[in-house]
Amino acid sequence: MGRFDEDKVFLPLKSTFNQSKCIWLTVGIGGDDQVEKEFKEKYPKCQIFGVEASPDQYASFEKYGTVIPYGVGIKSGNVTLTVRKNETYHDETVKVFAFSKLLDKFVKSRLVHYMTIDIEGFEYGILEALLPSKKLYKEGITFCQVSFKAS
Repeated sequence: MGRFDEDKVFLPLKSTFNQSKCIWLTVGIGGDDQVEKEFKEKYPKCQIFGVEASPDQYASFEKYGTVIPYGVGIKSGNVTLTVRKNETYHDETVKVFAFSKLLDKFVKSRLVHYMTIDIEGFEYGILEALLPSKKLYKEGITFCQVSFKAS
């Protein structure tokens, strides 16, 4: 599914699970919202959030969830990132929220049931920080299931 025919497979929610407590987080919308569309059809009461610093890459994401119009990283700041605009990439300075601050401010939870992440190589630092004894782990951030595509 999606722009590159990616297979994103997640274990289903238990039928007795209260869907309104479910949180999906897409980090790097990248102009493709097919996965979120299918997820919302299956789990209409789940909350869906998408982190994307480039407005032209939102696709129709707002039909399925809430766009968070910033970058995300291990720490906050203004960072020059390579962002996708249409079919090309260029450098742009964007506001980046530390992952814990982004979750607290926009998602209102540090427990995310499903996360898909593709942020042009920056996902490696985030994924590493989730390991035991690392920064995001120590901050109580939990992702039940993660899918990532390294660029």
